[in-house]
Amino acid sequence: MKQKNKGGRPRSSRVQKKSRAVTVRYSALQYDIVRHRARTAGYRTLTEYVREASVNAEVVQNFIQEHNAVFRDLSGLCNNLNQLTRLAHAQGLQSTVDALSDLLPQVLNLITHLHKEMKRQKVL
Repeated sequence: MKQKNKGGRPRSSRVQKKSRAVTVRYSALQYDIVRHRARTAGYRTLTEYVREASVNAEVVQNFIQEHNAVFRDLSGLCNNLNQLTRLAHAQGLQSTVDALSDLLPQVLNLITHLHKEMKRQKVL
């Protein structure tokens, strides 16, 4: 006996079946930008575009955990600079010139080192 064709859409395989949902909220401007990009790229629906963009996107880290120590050192040096600035306002600039001349090259070295490392690791 032949099975009767019930019609309708064939079942999706387990690989193709979409069973998880992610909620994303956009501001009105962001939504318009994403919708425009989807239309420009030729996608029929916004959902298809967002799915493709999120799955095939290349993720680039803002900074690497190894740089935390440098950020901490830089933060400490900036705190010192703020204290020296307050001292300069209270006692006059001449009293803090020596401390500033020692501190500024250290800040510059840390920033240059961090910039080179981030360029080397293609974070920038």
